[in-house]
Amino acid sequence: MTMLRVAATLSALAMLAGCGGGMTESEKVNKANDELGKKIAADWQAVPGVAAVRYEYRHSVSTQAIGLDAALKPETASDALVQELIEIVKRDYWQSATDLVFSAAIYRSNELPDGPTQDKSTIMFNGPIKIDMYDKAQVAELNAKYGPKPEKK
Repeated sequence: MTMLRVAATLSALAMLAGCGGGMTESEKVNKANDELGKKIAADWQAVPGVAAVRYEYRHSVSTQAIGLDAALKPETASDALVQELIEIVKRDYWQSATDLVFSAAIYRSNELPDGPTQDKSTIMFNGPIKIDMYDKAQVAELNAKYGPKPEKK
């Protein structure tokens, strides 16, 4: 009987040690996705001509998404700069082991609006950044540019 209690106690301690200190799979995914959002925001902020950046990682049972906003200095704002920011999202996503969707709002302004803007003339891009894993041409293009996408762990 004593050996059985010792075995049961050791088993219980092993289970507690295994689940008490580590993150759940969901928490690991959320952390990786949030870290990707931070990386993209930092990469955007480092681009000359970008005045301000913010990001938000949103997750629910069915969706994981990163929303990005950028304000481009009016004197340097251009379609080429918008495309550079979109390409950064694709690159950083492709080099990560994450699987989520992106949307962005990019403004010609020295600062980000506090909420939805009524001044449509400042909006340079507003919508999803499309990365389609089923589009063989896009996958081939991203593989050629950035190497194979790491698999989720």
